[in-house]
Amino acid sequence: MQIASSTTSEIEYRVVLVLDEGSNALCFVRGDVRRLPRISMPRDVRYVGYIQQHFHDVYGLEVFVVEIFPEVGLRRGYVVAEILNPVCDCVLESISLTEFSDDELNLNERSTLESIVNGRTQGWGLLSRIEWRLEMQDWVARSTGREVTAATLRQHNAGGGFALIQFTAKSGERFWLKATGWPNMAEFEITRILTAIRPDLLPACIAMRKEWNAWLMEDAGHPMSSQTLHLLPQAISSMATIQQSSMDHTAELLAAGALDQRIETLYPQIDDVFEYLAEIMALQTATHVPILDVGTLHELQSAVSHACTQLMALRISDTVVHNDINLGNILVREDRCSFSDWSEAGVSNPFLVLPYFELLLPNDSPVMKRNLRSSYSQAWSGLLSQSQITEALQLAPLLNIFAHLYGRGDWLTTSQRKSQHFQRYARSLTRRMHRETHDLQLARCAFS
Repeated sequence: MQIASSTTSEIEYRVVLVLDEGSNALCFVRGDVRRLPRISMPRDVRYVGYIQQHFHDVYGLEVFVVEIFPEVGLRRGYVVAEILNPVCDCVLESISLTEFSDDELNLNERSTLESIVNGRTQGWGLLSRIEWRLEMQDWVARSTGREVTAATLRQHNAGGGFALIQFTAKSGERFWLKATGWPNMAEFEITRILTAIRPDLLPACIAMRKEWNAWLMEDAGHPMSSQTLHLLPQAISSMATIQQSSMDHTAELLAAGALDQRIETLYPQIDDVFEYLAEIMALQTATHVPILDVGTLHELQSAVSHACTQLMALRISDTVVHNDINLGNILVREDRCSFSDWSEAGVSNPFLVLPYFELLLPNDSPVMKRNLRSSYSQAWSGLLSQSQITEALQLAPLLNIFAHLYGRGDWLTTSQRKSQHFQRYARSLTRRMHRETHDLQLARCAFS
């Protein structure tokens, strides 16, 4: 769930620890004052795990995070969590939710809590209910044939219709439940399509539940790390296999909500994108990074246009493209690699995925980069000519950045284009594109 931005490095939340089926909550009681516990969290941590660890370490409580509501104006946000273990020796006391003052819980917050307790959560999703945990445990148990209790689960994400939960059976088997909310609703259907196409290269899907936008998976191994980075060439070869298998399913993926980043879609948008880039480059106030002048931007625009026409001329079929490649999304079990987290999946020229893999390499690893490119090229050698592969390899880095900047393209007509954070990000990508045009020119010279 997205949390409201702030300039401070930490954010404080009130925590509503509900028990007795949601009618009561734990708080500090001092005379007539009832005060909810607070938690301050660094902004760069996984909030759910931090909350659970804090209440375990400080109060001896096992909690299940139900929902996280961000701050509104000057009023701090609050977390709703269910207590899983009996309350014993704890400095917190149980009182009715009706006993809190308006300073602690205002009328709107009380109404929201009542909806969560009573299961009336249409406004923010079916997962934001006290009953959902038990329903979820029952579904997992029936789907896996394994006993599932609160003690066997570990939350990694919660709130806003999102959930990522790991279960460990008595036998030691691990399972994962994932659910996605807005704006990542499409990941459910995209995952369904890709799992049907290449079940061997995605975590094995056990069951899916549309009303929760959730699916249950077998454990597919550990995220790739520096110790298993040598398997990256194998991983990119597996990605090429997924891409080739998706060629006949691109219309289905687009209908499911995959980003339309086909080159013929990007090409007509170049003028509008660069008009925006010229506008925001003129607004740059930072002096420690270069400001690209109008002439340089015009040359860059021409380079992107030319690269698009060249890549389209190669007539390489569009495929799925995983736009969120990182070590955490490449799962390794022995010598097998599979891929998770397809929320940013798009349809585009397949070679645009290569630069994402190259970003995972250490900066001083030209040999690893050559091996990575060789593996990807070899994976395509049965379908494409060497000249097509060579040309696509040269054009991919520049167009990867442009496609990444364009995304869904909705920011061109929404308030996001005025966001200073997005403007800084767009300027940074523009400078990267400028550097890639220089590298592309060098590559042209090397092969001429």
